[in-house]
Amino acid sequence: MQRNILVVEDNEVHMNALHIIIKDLHRDVKVYYANSLEKAFQLVLEHHIHLFLIDIILNTQKPGDVSGLNFAKEIREIIKYKFTPLVFITSLEDPKL
Repeated sequence: MQRNILVVEDNEVHMNALHIIIKDLHRDVKVYYANSLEKAFQLVLEHHIHLFLIDIILNTQKPGDVSGLNFAKEIREIIKYKFTPLVFITSLEDPKL
């Protein structure tokens, strides 16, 4: 059975690295990518996602950004994603988190 993974990441290099890691782990996986919240929500509505990999900070130009966390909260409001696994990823440090 094919599993769908959604990677929400604004950095193309990190996104490509995640793609390689995921494909090496399991061949029967379809990976969708979103570098913005708008694209992520579009994919969530168009496909059934089995796992989310979400960058915590999607806008590095905005101090204190936690848009990835906000996206996760909104995803949990959609009944079919209430218990879907979420994995948070980030390469930036924010001491306030």
